Amino acid sequence: MKLKGVLASDLDGTIAVKGVIGAGEFRAAEKLRLAGIPLLVVTGRNSLSLQWVDGLRELADEILFSSGAGLQVASEALPRELHWLSAGEVQRIAGILNDFGEDYCILHRIPRSGNFSWVRRRPENADLDSRLKLYARWAKPLPPGGVARAFPEGAVHILVIRPSFPAPDSDLISALSEWSVFTGTSPLDHSSAWLEIFPAGVNKGGALSEWCARRGLSAGSVMALGNDYILPEREVLPLPWRRLWLCLEPAGSGRAVRARPRPSVSPRLGYKERPGSRRSESPHPSGSPRPQSAAL
Repeated sequence: MKLKGVLASDLDGTIAVKGVIGAGEFRAAEKLRLAGIPLLVVTGRNSLSLQWVDGLRELADEILFSSGAGLQVASEALPRELHWLSAGEVQRIAGILNDFGEDYCILHRIPRSGNFSWVRRRPENADLDSRLKLYARWAKPLPPGGVARAFPEGAVHILVIRPSFPAPDSDLISALSEWSVFTGTSPLDHSSAWLEIFPAGVNKGGALSEWCARRGLSAGSVMALGNDYILPEREVLPLPWRRLWLCLEPAGSGRAVRARPRPSVSPRLGYKERPGSRRSESPHPSGSPRPQSAAL
C-alpha cells in the first residue's frame, strides 16, 4: 500500500530528551499511525545505544541509525545493513589516523556495531576513558595483527576522539576527503571534539531522501523534525528537503523557529500537554533510562 506521507524525526533532543520519550509522543505517533502515516526516526546513534531508549521500537515504525548506515524496522528482530566501510578503506583510514597521532574507535559492521576496537596514541584522553568505561562490555583494544586481522569484513564507521575542541587539522580533513566526515562535540563531556568517518555519501539527509525514493514519496509528502541548525548544513541535505526541516530550539524546549513556544513536540502533532504534566513522563517505566551520553 502506498504511503500517504511520513513524519521523519531526529531522536535526541527532539522526541527523546535525555534518553526519555514522553507519553505525548506515544499518543501522537499512534494517531499518525491510524491515519496511515508512519514515524521514521533518523539518528546518529548506533544499534546498541538504540536499545537504551525505552519504548523506541514501540514508538517508531522504522529507524535509520548510524547516520543512515543501518535501518531497523520495528517488526524485525535484527537491523538491516545499508552501508559500510570496506576492509581496505578501514585500513587506509586507520593508517591516516595513526600518521596524525589520533585516538580512535572502529565500530564493527551491523548488526554488531555496538562492539568496537580502540587505538590510543595520546597519553591522556579523559573522554576516550569515559567512553571505554561506558562501553566496557563491548570495547577492546585493537589486537595484535592490527586492523587487517580484526576487521576483515570492514566496519560501519570510525570515531576519532580528541581531548579538546579545536577544529581538526585541515590536512587531516583533506586526507579523509573521500569519505563522509562529521565533526561535533562529545555528548559525554560536552567539550572534547568528535570526528566521525562514514562511507562516502552516508548522512541523515541522504538516508531520508533514499528512504522516501524507495517508497515513491515526494518531498511534499514529508515533514522532518530536528533540534538544531547544524544538521541540515553539516549533512548537505538535498535542496528539496531543506525547506521541510522544522528546527526546534533549544533541544527539548519544543520552541519552533519562527513559531510560538510549545511545551513539547507532541502539540505540533495535534495534542496539548496536561497542566502540570512532566515532559519526562513515559509509559515504559520498567527500566531506568540509559544516559543520553551513550549515543554513538
